[in-house]
Amino acid sequence: KIVTSKQTFSIDKTEVTTDQYNSWLATSPSLDSEVPECAGLDSYAMECDVGGSVGKQPAFCVDWCSAGAYCKAVGKRLCGQEWGLACTFGGKNAYPYGNAYIAGRCSEGQGLTEPNNVASKSCCNIEGLPVYDLSGNVFEWTSLCEKKDAGDPLSCAISGGAYYSVADYLACEQPEAGGTMGISMKYDFIGFRCCKD
Repeated sequence: KIVTSKQTFSIDKTEVTTDQYNSWLATSPSLDSEVPECAGLDSYAMECDVGGSVGKQPAFCVDWCSAGAYCKAVGKRLCGQEWGLACTFGGKNAYPYGNAYIAGRCSEGQGLTEPNNVASKSCCNIEGLPVYDLSGNVFEWTSLCEKKDAGDPLSCAISGGAYYSVADYLACEQPEAGGTMGISMKYDFIGFRCCKD
């Protein structure tokens, strides 16, 4: 549980792992959704152009609707503004671990070609709290979404940088909030974690 001057909330210690996600898939979850943009989804499978994630790696190649469905199934939701509040330690830091970028502190750069297992860099945490990988490893889906124009598809912010990111994209407040992605996108550099009030 994290307490800031703005709100109190819980955030997962790590990105959801492949093992956790596969355990949920094994329950044959319903594809019904209360989110209009997710109606008609035909699968929650982790699928993209690269090999899939395994074991303790973050569950990647998961679209936004699937990530949200998982979080709801475990009694939580995708993180919104809480993601940034946690990463900055309530607005105190530029990076989860402090104000200055430290190369190699998190799962980024260093010739990585895929995400590491979650929490494999134990020093990549929030001010000594057991919340890991908010910087590097994989970008994370958030509930911060928008439609640029009425007829456009929904796009949602991704935060946190990925295993291949450079310093600017590993900061908590990244250029353009890390960017937005259409909710149907599935990539090996996007995972997610869940939050709860």
